[in-house]
Amino acid sequence: MSRHPSLTDQFKFTGKSILISLYASMAIMLIFVIPRRFHPLTKSFMLDLPISKNTTALESYDTETGLIRFSFDITWDLCFYSYFYGLINFYISFRERDRLFLLVLSILGYIMFSMARTSYGASSIKTAAVSLLPSAFLGIGLKFILPRDSRVSRELLWPYLSLNFLLVAYSMYLETKGDFQQSEMFRLTMICFVFPFFKELIFSINRSTARKLSLDPTIAGTNVKVNPQVTYGIYLWAQISWSLIVRGVLVNFGNPTMFALGVIFQNVTELSLRCTVKFRDDMTQRIFLRLCPGRSSIVSPSQVVDKYITDVDEDQRDFYSRFLVCEMISEYIAMFVITLMVFVYQNQMLAYPHNIYVVQNNPFTEPVSVSLVLGGLFIQLASEIFVDILVLQVELKRGYPILEAFNSLVSQPQFFITLTMSSVFAMAIYSAFVNSGSKTNECSGEDICLCSDGHGLDPQGLLQMFCNYTK
Repeated sequence: MSRHPSLTDQFKFTGKSILISLYASMAIMLIFVIPRRFHPLTKSFMLDLPISKNTTALESYDTETGLIRFSFDITWDLCFYSYFYGLINFYISFRERDRLFLLVLSILGYIMFSMARTSYGASSIKTAAVSLLPSAFLGIGLKFILPRDSRVSRELLWPYLSLNFLLVAYSMYLETKGDFQQSEMFRLTMICFVFPFFKELIFSINRSTARKLSLDPTIAGTNVKVNPQVTYGIYLWAQISWSLIVRGVLVNFGNPTMFALGVIFQNVTELSLRCTVKFRDDMTQRIFLRLCPGRSSIVSPSQVVDKYITDVDEDQRDFYSRFLVCEMISEYIAMFVITLMVFVYQNQMLAYPHNIYVVQNNPFTEPVSVSLVLGGLFIQLASEIFVDILVLQVELKRGYPILEAFNSLVSQPQFFITLTMSSVFAMAIYSAFVNSGSKTNECSGEDICLCSDGHGLDPQGLLQMFCNYTK
């Protein structure tokens, strides 16, 4: 492939990216989303509500017992430990007994974190603090297995910390805010200002870790074989998670004008962040080297010729090309998953109360508008393809081997395994995000409608509409 592919080649690459994202979307639906359709909602959502008035919204739920029909559920803490256990094994060539040792530690971590989540709640700050202990166990396990000069265990702590930072920040947000998403202007503000800040904070932490694991030849230690090509798994879960959250907020816009503004602001933000990713990393590294001059780094500031990438080594170009490819695929995954969820859950809409249902005159008796949902998907797809082509033009001129990186990724069996695991992990995070969307701590009880009328539920949301409908 030439350094400057034709526009036709770029559109083919975009088409292939969409096909890959469709695969990941179907994996999410089959592994996580569709099985949850058979999970009844808890009693707090259903007890004492007249089901006969709302057979569409409550289809196939066991309101008497409130029990989950499957004894096994995919939670984000299960995904958390299984994902990073698999990622470590892809990166480092362990002996079988070492793999088993790390597996036992990962299972221990899952059990401890699940107990904390059950005791304190999924969005509790205490849960976030407890979740650091199992990740420390895994780090200690790597210390026992790897040689003394290895720094892998220390670097792998950062992705754990980034996820826990997200959990703590979101917990504080839930505990200090008023009604959740009270207006579409609030959602637009989140997309324009709040989400980009947290997105870049989480991305930069995981990208820095992946960069060191990928580019530092001494980081694994003496005589340790590693596969630096799989480090994209460090940041892929974060990319898909944030894409799902942002696309989930976009689909909740009922006003077409606000939806269009949200898509425009999202695309502008995405374009600016993608085109300056290397520049931001170099600036962060310069600041770090000034604050900690004794610490080693992958690239010193003197190696950066100008603001952007014009004369850096081939490995770094490959690394950032893989990051940009994963970013593109993540956006398409989020679009398809959110759209499919709207259709799949239209008969159980209270499980994922997206406010797009509120646009209907009576969402509890009428089917969801196909033209409305698919129209929103088309607008997002068209705008995303435009952004991708524009970013490709810029990055190819800078020397990024984007198309070669894509071909290299899809030729690896580990990529599809990692993509599937990270997609399910991200979906578990998004599911927790959606289901924590209303502040119900102060009005908890056996009836979710105790939180209606300004006591925790979104005044313009689907749950509030449901409570009004069932009065």
